[in-house]
Amino acid sequence: MKKIIGAFIALYSAFAFSATTVPIQLIAPIAANTVMANGTGSTATPTAFTMPSCTGATNALGYTNGTGIVCNSAINAATLGGATFAAPGAIGGTTPAAGTFTALKGNSNSKLTYQNSSSQSITTTLTTVTGWTSVFDANSNFNASTGVFTAPVTGYYLISGQLLLSTTSPVAGDQFACNVVANAVTIAHGVTLAPNATNLLQPCTFSVVVSLSSGQTAAVQASNSRTQPLNSAASANWISIQQVP
Repeated sequence: MKKIIGAFIALYSAFAFSATTVPIQLIAPIAANTVMANGTGSTATPTAFTMPSCTGATNALGYTNGTGIVCNSAINAATLGGATFAAPGAIGGTTPAAGTFTALKGNSNSKLTYQNSSSQSITTTLTTVTGWTSVFDANSNFNASTGVFTAPVTGYYLISGQLLLSTTSPVAGDQFACNVVANAVTIAHGVTLAPNATNLLQPCTFSVVVSLSSGQTAAVQASNSRTQPLNSAASANWISIQQVP
């Protein structure tokens, strides 16, 4: 019995040793610069497919049905609609004007703020407010002495501000008006009524978006029931104009 058991153990060991020493090769080596693929037009076993060299300045990899991976070595101006990789051309393809963003604005937008401490006399007749002092003016489109803004380009402009009238012995109901005039047309009309004889300061505020063509003008005008001066505090009288993108 011992001899039988010993023989069985020897046989089992030999089988186990042989099983672990046989190498298992699932994928065979393939040539350099190849991939496993089926480049045919039908079902087939994948084989080593030689990759094309495609590194030129005008090269691009592609795939052709039934052939496999190919290299297009003729990517030129004709293929790209007249452009090249080195010079892609203007936005809009062969029609550069189609890529012109005329609505975009940059730092050239008009933007300004002015103050007024001139104590200008405001009469019963609408008169343009003059004698302004610049706080800042990005493009110098506002004439401080005449109070006239000239639009550098066609567009929309936000005009806002305040005028403060200093009165003496006001009469209740006195009217202090301030108008925004764009290209000689009144666009906005603001008015303040004196509430009583003791209210010596009357403010008039305005804020409106106006449409101006290039070269057209805008200004602020004022009038009062009785001739009175603007308050001399610069920060009490101001105008701000900003081009709307």
